[in-house]
Amino acid sequence: MRKEYLLNDTVCTLYNKETGYGFMAQPTSLPIRRLYPEKLVATPAGVTMPSCPEQAYFTNNNAYDNIGFAFRMDLDEPGVYHIAVEVSSDPQTTNVCVAGMHAEQLATKGYWDAARLVPRVHTAGYMDNIWHFDYVCPHSYIEIEVEPTAPDLEVGIRRITLEKIEPDTTDAHRLPAIFTIGDSTVKSYVYEENLMSSWGQIFDDFFDPEKVCVTNYSMGGRS
Repeated sequence: MRKEYLLNDTVCTLYNKETGYGFMAQPTSLPIRRLYPEKLVATPAGVTMPSCPEQAYFTNNNAYDNIGFAFRMDLDEPGVYHIAVEVSSDPQTTNVCVAGMHAEQLATKGYWDAARLVPRVHTAGYMDNIWHFDYVCPHSYIEIEVEPTAPDLEVGIRRITLEKIEPDTTDAHRLPAIFTIGDSTVKSYVYEENLMSSWGQIFDDFFDPEKVCVTNYSMGGRS
């Protein structure tokens, strides 16, 4: 399944269930915040959000909103999707994410966990002016959020493409997997944090590694 949305002056409307797509006045991701789709500028070449001179802060200086926009697309079914977003603004100053994810962390190589046991194998990234990302979606919709890296910059997009990725069934000998997720009570601690420990870092000791793969995706502070 492949869906393509060409965003221009004819496709610049608020989301509604009849069409199954559109810009959002309030995204479903947290923290709850108001967006301003009425300020979007639509042209045949794309849709742009003009720059905003101020940030909107939620609770403190680490929780801010640079005033971007969100576009929602209904799906035929949940699943794994390859998402491609063609931006009309500078890719280096345009953050693109799904459902409130941290766009800058998605594009960063390294590890998911503090103990450096789970490397980031699949990351988001730009090729020319197109942002690519594979996303496991448990919902019947996907929301793309676009935000400038600073409040005095404008952002814009031309096209969004969704393509469903079918499950890989070629490896019949793959081990079953158990994933643990949570906060500081579950995360794996490094040696320098030796005054603290968690049940998550010893959970795998209860399983035979030749029969099951246990991976801890937990991070401190997630609660």
